[in-house]
Amino acid sequence: MDDAELTEAIARAGLGNAPIGHLIRLHAPDRWVRFHFFESKRDPETPAEDSAVFSKFATLGDRLFADGQPVKVCVWSVWTDDEGRDCYRCLSRNALWSPLPWRERLLDMAHFGMNSFTLLSMDARSALSCYDGGFDVFLRDRAERDLFRAQFSEWLSPREDGL
Repeated sequence: MDDAELTEAIARAGLGNAPIGHLIRLHAPDRWVRFHFFESKRDPETPAEDSAVFSKFATLGDRLFADGQPVKVCVWSVWTDDEGRDCYRCLSRNALWSPLPWRERLLDMAHFGMNSFTLLSMDARSALSCYDGGFDVFLRDRAERDLFRAQFSEWLSPREDGL
């Protein structure tokens, strides 16, 4: 899948036009759920907390994607230009799902706020968007989202808006 095909798949799936978690959330709020790394803080500080973050990533990813399933990986950055407009850049490539190759990138992102990334199914109907502080998950429909919310309820935000 090239970048043009990715953009088309994202639009067909009703996720807007960019594989960036907080932008997708605006287009598909009924398919979105956010899971936090920790209940009372944003970033891991110990090796045990690093392991907990990676474990959550692997658990969510394994529920979304089968081992070895083709996925599209989009590493993205967002900034505000001199005129106050939000800008973004996404670099993407094809990969096969397995959590282990993403451990270092995930922990760099968690510790240093480095480029966040999104893993999408090739039909762009499911996505796992990782950012410093947690994960935005986009599911096929509201019912699947509700199942994830119930199954991983201890990782949810206590805020009413889910952020």
